[in-house]
Amino acid sequence: MESRQRKFDILILGATGFTGKFVARDLYRFTQQKGLKWAAAGRSRSKLEDTIQWIGDVQIPIVVVDVFDTASLAAAAKSARILLNCIGPFRFSGSNVVAACIAAGTDYLDISGEPEFIERILAFSRDAVSAGVTVVPCCGFDSVPADLGNLFVKQEFSKRGFTATQVEMYINLAHGPSGITGNYATYESAVHGLANAHALRRLRKDANRTPLPIIGPKLPLYGSARFEKLFTKKWCFPFFGADATVVRISQQLVETTRRENDLDSKALLQPTQFNAYISADSIFQLFGLAFFGASMYYLTPYKWGRKLLLAYPRFFSLGLFTKQGPSDLQLKESAFISTFAAKGYKKLISQTNDVDPKNAPLEYEIVATVAGPESGYVTTPICILQCAFRILVDRNSNTGLVPHGVLTPAAAFQKTSLISELVASGISFTIQSEKNLI
Repeated sequence: MESRQRKFDILILGATGFTGKFVARDLYRFTQQKGLKWAAAGRSRSKLEDTIQWIGDVQIPIVVVDVFDTASLAAAAKSARILLNCIGPFRFSGSNVVAACIAAGTDYLDISGEPEFIERILAFSRDAVSAGVTVVPCCGFDSVPADLGNLFVKQEFSKRGFTATQVEMYINLAHGPSGITGNYATYESAVHGLANAHALRRLRKDANRTPLPIIGPKLPLYGSARFEKLFTKKWCFPFFGADATVVRISQQLVETTRRENDLDSKALLQPTQFNAYISADSIFQLFGLAFFGASMYYLTPYKWGRKLLLAYPRFFSLGLFTKQGPSDLQLKESAFISTFAAKGYKKLISQTNDVDPKNAPLEYEIVATVAGPESGYVTTPICILQCAFRILVDRNSNTGLVPHGVLTPAAAFQKTSLISELVASGISFTIQSEKNLI
């Protein structure tokens, strides 16, 4: 596709928010090297000026835009080649922004982690393809490390002539003496998401996407807390974030493309069964996660319960989420490490034969990690900006490595150098061990 001529290469929408201003600061640092034209966008000019002052004594263009004003939003979308949406919760205005970008022929990325929002904008995919636009939600910590981590271990199996069929991910959010504080918008999104779980179930049913085949034995999902003694040696709890949803959708989109184009299944990376857990460093931290999860589960169905949760995030999350955000010291001391325990077979297999799911024991195991700095305000900007750069490179070179449509990260960037660029930016993808299982 011919490169679109726009006033800006990148527009950051929501540059005044907690995460948006960190994305803006990192983009400013990158543009000193890459020479990109970009602007900070939001509803308040004065708050945008505060963001720019926070970044430093710099000159950055400002675009004032109201995401609920059609004309204002359309003009903003038309000004850039790529729009990075950092305004959450995305359930309230995200669909408006996606629609405006498709109408303007503008590529779109965001830092959402809301399964219901993802399901809703997947319905825009045909329009995005027709417009020659790429729309990719979940380009922050939710869910680039998980989606690309699953892709990474599948690729490592494939390099050996093997097939990965099961992956368990264990997320550990490490912090120093100052503790850790999450993004309030993430907490708010979780509250509203759990309150509308019935709508998500209906959307998934109506979507009627290609079901993923199960290759080999079925991977069990442990629904309660347990001590994981093989890979992390930590207590773990089922992770109710978006990662498992995003990984599943990525693989469904690839499988749909394979079937529509009648491609040989042995020539592609096969889908894995994928489960996600969050690890706790102690039994006390585990109790905290359990209290947080129980509070969300029992209070979100009720209006008064949601009001209570949103009013007192520090109490119900035991300090994990606050309206103030983290301190600079907390950011410096924090990090994440996600462990991927992948199992499969020592051969390239198809989806419909070669393996008896009941009688074929798994033959090989690879344990890998994806690790990086603080997840919400340091890793997230790295992820979304590297995703944006991959699109710009692809559009400038006209290679067609990034397809059009509404996609998830692995489905959008599987043919690009995204993993190696993330590594160069401080997020490691590392094989820790591998062994025969039989």
